[in-house]
Amino acid sequence: MLVIADAGASSADPAILALRLVRFSKLDPVEQSAARQGQAPRLVHLRPERFPGLPEENAALITDLVRIAHSALDPSDELGGLDANELRTVHERVVRYYKLDLTLLVRLTLEDRLRQAREHR
Repeated sequence: MLVIADAGASSADPAILALRLVRFSKLDPVEQSAARQGQAPRLVHLRPERFPGLPEENAALITDLVRIAHSALDPSDELGGLDANELRTVHERVVRYYKLDLTLLVRLTLEDRLRQAREHR
């Protein structure tokens, strides 16, 4: 599993949003190449150097979102991770794949930042 969002153990509904992984050995060579180049819409390549704990090269399946109870994962058993930019890319790919409408959220965020900027003048 690749954790892509964590509501936190202290939230009212402590859950983690994750993507299932697929081993590269299960993909055909064309899919492997497309994933490595960022050209596979349903796959996110997990660079082996970022995931040294995985036994082989993997990709996360954008098409396979999973909700996991916070208590079900052991944080000391981390096999690797994404940096902030890579995680933003995964979030963007999930939003695009599922056609999530974030228009209102973006508008409210921009209005809030504009208000904060005006207050700090």
